[in-house]
Amino acid sequence: APIIFYADIGSGPKTGGENNNGVYVTFYGRRFGSATGSVTVGGGAVNVINWTQGGTTGLRWPYDKVVIQLGANAATGNIMLTPSGGSPSNGIPFTVRSGNIFFVSLSGSGAGTVADPMAPTSVISNVTPGVVFYFRSGEYTGFYGSFGWGNATFSLGYATSGTSGNPVAFVGYPSETVTFNCGDTSFDLRNGGGVTDIADYITIANLTLIGYADCISGGADTSAGNEKENSGGHNIRVIGCIFSTTYGFNNTFTGVVSCGGDGWKFLGNELKNNGST
Repeated sequence: APIIFYADIGSGPKTGGENNNGVYVTFYGRRFGSATGSVTVGGGAVNVINWTQGGTTGLRWPYDKVVIQLGANAATGNIMLTPSGGSPSNGIPFTVRSGNIFFVSLSGSGAGTVADPMAPTSVISNVTPGVVFYFRSGEYTGFYGSFGWGNATFSLGYATSGTSGNPVAFVGYPSETVTFNCGDTSFDLRNGGGVTDIADYITIANLTLIGYADCISGGADTSAGNEKENSGGHNIRVIGCIFSTTYGFNNTFTGVVSCGGDGWKFLGNELKNNGST
C-alpha cells in the first residue's frame, strides 16, 4: 500500500488563491504509482495538480511527490491518496482554516493575486498569522525587509510570527524553481528589536536557499557570555528545500541551518555544494 510521510504545510484555506481553490499542498511518500490516482482531504476529493513518481522529484532519494489544491470539497481531516487501481494510503492530518494567500514575483507590483503578484518588498508588511506566500520562479537577490544582525532576504521577529493554529508560510510555487541568494542569510528569525524579538511558527518550503554564512539563522542568542538555551525561533517547519552555503568567513557558530529553539521539523531537504572549495 502507498504511504504518505509528510506535507509541506499542515493547514490553510480552501478558498482564495489561484482560481479561488485555496492553498496548494505538496506531500511526499512512496508507492504512489506512476499513473495519477485520487486524493481526498477530510473525505472530500481535491484537485490533483502534479503526480511525480520516484527519483524524478528532483531530490536524490526516490520519494514520490504529489501536489494538490484544496478546492470546495476539502475539509479538516486526513490527506489520503489512492493510486490508480490500488489501495488507499495512510492519512496525515490537515486543517482547513481561514487565512490570506499572496503571490510574489520579481517583477510584481500589485496586490498579490496570481494575475497581479506583489513585489518581494511588500511581503513583510503583509505578514499576518495564517498567511501563505507563494513565490514565483526566479532568483531573489535583494534584502526585502532586513533588520537582523546582518543582511537577510527576510528578517522575521515577534511581529511577523505565526501561531500554533495559524503559521506563516513562505513557499515556492509548485513546479517552479525559486532561489533566494542575497549574498548572506535567506531567513533570519531574529529581528532587529533584540534577543527576544524572535519569530515562531514559520514554514519554509520548496525553495532553493544559497547562503554566505548560513541559509536559515534560528535567532538564538550565542553572544559570548550570554548564550541562552532554547532562545531561538520555535516550531519552525522546513520542508523540501535545497541548501547551499559558500562559508565566506570563518564563523564557528554557523552551519547551513542554525536552530536554537524547540519544535523544528526539517524534512525532505537536500544539502549540497557547501563550502568555498
